[in-house]
Parts: sequence; structure tokens; C-alpha cells
Amino acid sequence: MRANLLSLNFNLISDRQAISERRTEIMNKVMETTARRRDTLLLCAVMLLIGVCPASAESTPIDQLLSLIPKTAGAHNLKTAKKIRLLVPEVESWLVEENKVGREISNKELLAAVDRILKVQSRIRIELDQLLAQRSNFHQFVPESERQRAVRGYLESMTALIDLTGRMRYYSIDFFTEVGYELANSPADFDALLNVFIAEKNSVGAIITLEFLAETLRDPTGQTISDHLKGKIIQLARKTRDRSLLPILKEILQLKTIESGFAILIIDTIRLIGVPQSARPNGDPALSPPVIVSNDLLEILSKLDSTTLSVNDKRRYKDLTRQFTEQTLQGARNESFQFGTTIVQEGDWLLMKNPSPYNRFTDLYPGLFTHVGIVTTETGADSKRRFVVVDLPELGNLIPATPVDKFIERTLNFSILRHPDPTVQKTMGDIARTIIGNQSKFDLNFRTTAIEKLKGQSLDDKLIDGYCAGLLLLCAQETEKPLQDFFPLDENPAGGNTLKNLAKLDVSMPKRFLSPTGPFFSSELNLIYCHETMYSPRRQIEQAVYDHFAKQMRDNHLRPSLSWFHALRLNLAEAVETSPALGKALASAAGVNQNIDIVAAAKLGAVVETLDEIAKNASAEYQSVRRAFRIDALDNIELGAEGDKIFEQIVKRRRRHADLFVRWEAGIITPRELRIELVDFYISQGCKDLDKRFFSNSEQTVNHLPDE
Repeated sequence: MRANLLSLNFNLISDRQAISERRTEIMNKVMETTARRRDTLLLCAVMLLIGVCPASAESTPIDQLLSLIPKTAGAHNLKTAKKIRLLVPEVESWLVEENKVGREISNKELLAAVDRILKVQSRIRIELDQLLAQRSNFHQFVPESERQRAVRGYLESMTALIDLTGRMRYYSIDFFTEVGYELANSPADFDALLNVFIAEKNSVGAIITLEFLAETLRDPTGQTISDHLKGKIIQLARKTRDRSLLPILKEILQLKTIESGFAILIIDTIRLIGVPQSARPNGDPALSPPVIVSNDLLEILSKLDSTTLSVNDKRRYKDLTRQFTEQTLQGARNESFQFGTTIVQEGDWLLMKNPSPYNRFTDLYPGLFTHVGIVTTETGADSKRRFVVVDLPELGNLIPATPVDKFIERTLNFSILRHPDPTVQKTMGDIARTIIGNQSKFDLNFRTTAIEKLKGQSLDDKLIDGYCAGLLLLCAQETEKPLQDFFPLDENPAGGNTLKNLAKLDVSMPKRFLSPTGPFFSSELNLIYCHETMYSPRRQIEQAVYDHFAKQMRDNHLRPSLSWFHALRLNLAEAVETSPALGKALASAAGVNQNIDIVAAAKLGAVVETLDEIAKNASAEYQSVRRAFRIDALDNIELGAEGDKIFEQIVKRRRRHADLFVRWEAGIITPRELRIELVDFYISQGCKDLDKRFFSNSEQTVNHLPDE
């Protein structure tokens, strides 16, 4: 005990010394700053006399970041992109510090803080839109010798700005929730808050205010809310049309305390956002059921007392009943399908991004997208027409189709491209519909030669042999338009040791590579929609591990250490080469095409599965530690074997980060600071585990930022 006290006292003395040294350093800087300001004032006076105005010396991190964003395609480069990327966490920190909610802050100041945040978000959104407008200019206006450099800079800058918008949404959820509850006791101020959200069509504001409304309606004995504010909250939901509002709207509808007129307004809001399509007959059992479908809404409508409705609500009641009856019987009836703020049509290209090891495997990285799909329509065995996404996944041996509104729930970020020629659109939609249910084989060498051979042929019952982006080629090559209209930029495998390392897995990549990101640069395809992303700490950890893997594949030598299971599977796959019957049985059991290269699949699968395990374990452990920190009282854990196990796990995780936990318990660090430290720790941990399994004999440097 005495040793601990002496150690603690020494630490306190050290802290005092550090504080004293820091204070002296700050005072010196203040004196230097004062002198500089005096000189600056003299300079400004002289400049004003001669009619020259200096630029403002007081610029915020957001001003600095936005001033760096290139205004033309050719102005992009990696040096500028790196500066933008490094400013993203500074902007986030600045925003948090600028809008801290103190105990004595007034409602007026809270509203001003919300307005400030929304204005910053609006500025970033404008810059992001301008960046998006540059996407089609690289092929046309940037010389070929400079194109790769410019596109790389553009991709890095876009990735950084998308990340920033997601971080701001993530931060604003907590901040806006806190502000909402602070203003809830003042109807006039809460009304003013809703006006700010409505003016900006802010989806986070819509979510937190609708949650607040649901909470008040659940407990009629608690806080009440006026009809005026109820209407304003629903007005905000209708303005934003965010699909994440659907579960909350459904919950409100299921409450027995709401009046018939208000229920009609809620149901009509669901219609406006877009009623989810029903599940396909014999569809993927792994998909969760739709939140609510037209038949559910019909049932709710049938239970309302329509005699109490106003004239307008009675008319709306009839229109809704008719529309939902038709949708229940026939499915989608129009030539387009709306979900949220976007409308899809047959032939649309859906470009998606999720954490993936592949988005840095070409010379144009980081990829904005990692997977693709084609939108088409399908009439199922139940005679209902649905808008579905057709894609070519790595696993499975049949081309699947998934209702489009259900498909996009699985993706972090997505964009929709559309060709302006209706004939071209129809052709691509027809091709996608034709191959639903066809045999598929994922080409582990990322070739499109088998797909090119299908041009002009009937695709009925044809094997679709390729990879995800090859599906885009399959549809595009039947339109009689030049393929360069769809794939304007040449892409090649990433440099360094990438190809040599892939060869160890019996995997190769062709010189002319089609990636999910390439079509994004087409000047012939219109950008219809870009999804507004949400930051996720777990996804940040996973993607950082994947990015580190791609960097190591370029810079070092792959020496995978196989687990007993993977070694056994590889030996079994090698035995298949001499036994076709065994190969067929194994392919059937694995759910892949029997013509696939079993040995290559086993080698690649061993690496990819282990890589996924490392990335997901790191992100899952982050989540568990953060949860262990936030449990208020260990005494509340139930007694028994299961409770003892939970108790031990929580204590173990707190001990692992003892210093961090002490600072957290003492209130020295904020939830955001806790998140940042834990994310950094588990990124480093995941990268170290990855190096140990795949690059153990190489000198490693864990670098969380992409190289130049």
C-alpha cells in the first residue's frame, strides 16, 4: 500500500512539474503572440492606408478544410487530399468544443448552437455536391498522364468528406437529443427548434423529435405535447422522408391512445416515405421481415372509427385504403419505386460500400464502392410485382434477387446511377431480370472474358461466370453503346507486391480491371442519389484493418499461418482435384458452383475468413469494452453462473484499460474522447494480429493513414 501511495505521490509531483512547465510554455507563446499581434496591427494599418485588406487570421478548422477542396478535376492531388484528411478530426473536435452544453446555458444559446451545427453541415453538403459534380470531368478534361494522380487525390478527398459528414451526423444525434430534452419544457422554444430542423430538412432532428413524441404518447400520465407540436413533428418527418423513421411511426400507430385523425396522418406519412415491399416467396431466409407492409396498414385502417374523421380525412382514408389494397394484391404498379428520398427505375446501377479488403486493390484507391447491383422488376410466384436488386455475390451458386428497399439496409453507403436513354435503361433492366435464378460462379481471378462471350446470346439458363462488377458489363454490353460510356477510366491492379502475394493464393487480377468504383466517373450516367452516411466506430475499426492488409499486400510478403481447420480444408480441396465426384459433393455442401477452382477458393477463403475474423473481433471487442465502461453498477448483475461470467468479463475489460477507466470514472474524459482512444487501440490491436497471421517475418509499421 505504501509503495502505491509513494507512486501516486510521485505521479502527482510529476503532474505538477508538467503543469508548471506547460504554464511557462503557454506564457512564452502568449508573449510571442502579443508581439506578433502588435506587428500585425502596424502592418494592417499600413495596408489599409494603401488600400489593401489582409485575409482574416482567425480561420476555423472548417474554413481551412473547405478552402483546400479543389474546384476542378485537374486540381486534385494527394498532397492536398492528405491535408483534407488530417483536418477531418480537427473539424470534429472544433465542432464539439464550440457547442458544449453547460449548466447555465440558456434556451436561446441552445437554439443558436443547433443553428451553428446545421449551418456547418450545410456548408459541407454544398462542397460535397460540388465534388460530386466533378466526377465526370476526369476522362474528358484531365490529360491521361495526370489522370491517375488526380483521380487518386479526388478519391481520398471524397472519402475524407464523406467520413466527415458521417461523423457530424453521429455527433448531432447525441447533441440534438440533449437539446431536445432541455427545450421540451418550453413549448415556444421546442417549436423554434422544430422550425430550424424543418428549414434544413434535418433527418437527425426528425428522428429525435419523433422518438420524443413516441415517448410522450406511450405514457399518457407523463409529459404532454400539444397538437400543434405533434403536427410540426410529423411535418418534419414528411419533409425528410427518412426510412429510419418507419419503425417509430409503426410503434406510434400501434398505441391505442391515438385518435383516428392522427392515425390517418401517420399512415399517410408512411405512404409518403415509401411502404416497404413484401418479402419474396421463398426468398432469402436470412433477411429480416419488412418493418411494415401494405397489408398491415390495411388492417390498421379497418380498425379506425372513420365516423369521427373530418371530410378531408375521410377522403384520405378512402384513397389510402384503395392504394394499399392494390399494393397488397399486385405489388409495385408504377414504372418507378420510391423509398425515402430516392426513386429507382429498372436498369439503375446501385453502387455500394461496406468495410472490405478489396477497395485498395486497384491503382485507383480508395474505392468509393465495393459491391454493385442492377435494379429490375420481377413478378413473383404470388403474382406480385417487385423492384429488386440483382447481384453476383461471392458465396452461393445462383443469381439472387432482393427487394431493393431491403437490399440497401445492408450497406453503409450507396449511390444510384442512371442512363438518360430509356431504351438503354430498359435493355439493362431486361438483362438483369433474365438472369435471376441462373447458375453463378464467382471468378476468383476477377476476369470478365466469360461474360464478354455471352454478348448477343440468349441468357436463359446460362452460367454467369464473373465477379460483381462483371454484372454491370453483362448488362452494358447489350445496349450497343460504347463500353467506355460506362467504364471511362482504365484501372489496373495495385502496385508493389500485390500481384505476387495474390499469386500465392492462386488469385490474379487482369491488367484492365473493372471495379465497382469505375462507373462512378462516367459522364454518360447520371448520378440520381447519394445516400447520407452515418459514422460507425466499429466500421472504422474494420475498414482500418482491411486497409492495413491491402497496404501490407503492396509493401511486404504474404506468409499466411493457417489454422488447423483451414489447413484441413485446403488438403481436402487439393484431394478434390483427383476426384470430380468429391468436388461436386463439396461444392454442393458449400453452396458454390461445382466448376469453381476449389483449391484457389480454399486458399483465398482461408485468408479472407481469417482477415474478417480479425477485423470483426477487434470491432466487437471495442463494443464490449465500451459497454463494460458504461455499466453503472456491477452490483445490479444477477447472481448465478451466467451473472458471474458477465461480472468477470466486465472486470477483465476494465482492468485491460485501467488507466482509461479511471479517467472515465473520474469524469476527466468525455464519451467522445473515450470512443477515440478505444477505436485507436483496437485498430492497432487488429493490425498487429493481422501482421502476426499473415506477415510475421516482415518488418511491420502500422499506418492508419493511406500512403501517398
